[in-house]
Amino acid sequence: MKFSEGMVVEKFSLKDGREVVARLPRKGDEKKLLGYINSLIGERVYILESKKKTLQEEKKYLKKILGGMKKGARLDIILECDGKIISIIGTERGENDKNRHV
Repeated sequence: MKFSEGMVVEKFSLKDGREVVARLPRKGDEKKLLGYINSLIGERVYILESKKKTLQEEKKYLKKILGGMKKGARLDIILECDGKIISIIGTERGENDKNRHV
């Protein structure tokens, strides 16, 4: 798949009729990503992060994601519903011989 910021990968409807858009990240997602991660941290969801993030940290994170995707070293997909990020999923290519194929 050729990387294109914000490219829509899939659209589908929930049982209640709301539309969910699966898309690639894009510049400008920082504030939405910040709201998403900080809401998870606030709910004490079992994730690796435990301290609320700042906008500057999210800008750095998004830059890392976009850079990795442009290099073909990672793939991240954002799910959005009603203009809010409801999930983000990603995978990253390993850096050594044993996991480079992953």
